[in-house]
Amino acid sequence: MENKFLIVLARFDADTQATFYRLDAALGACGQAEDIAPHITLGAYVGVSEDDLVQWTQAFAAARPPLPIYFSHVGLFGSSVCFLAPRVDRPLLDFHAAFHARYDENCGEVGKPFSLHAGVWVPHATLAMAPELPLCDVVPIVTEAFEPFAGYITALDVCESYPMRRLTQIPLQPAQR
Repeated sequence: MENKFLIVLARFDADTQATFYRLDAALGACGQAEDIAPHITLGAYVGVSEDDLVQWTQAFAAARPPLPIYFSHVGLFGSSVCFLAPRVDRPLLDFHAAFHARYDENCGEVGKPFSLHAGVWVPHATLAMAPELPLCDVVPIVTEAFEPFAGYITALDVCESYPMRRLTQIPLQPAQR
């Protein structure tokens, strides 16, 4: 895996974030919470300069209004990750594909799960990562506390990893009224 890479995260409106933090608080009560800011990973890149990726992300965000998103279910990746998944609809897929119109070839091994060419992107927002702890304790809490909800993707974070460091947050273009 590449040592240093850049990541672009889709961030949510305040109400959506508050819903995630309520779920996080329910998990925290049993000692299972992770300190993860609510997001959906759009991509991870190697061999792209910070300036170039930030400029591309700014141009992309300036041309798009906030994207409606509907979190419809809880999911698991094996026994180590519990997440909320949005309904996968055409606007979300188009948003992802349009972002990857540039730099998809720079995803490398670390960005493969998010790339267009791999065709395996699973949009999700992680709630708990417990590689050392079985999620059998987490899942009942999440499924009891979770109800489907609607929100918006309102900003994109460009981050450097590892360690994770946000370089900038770029708001999507406000919707015309």
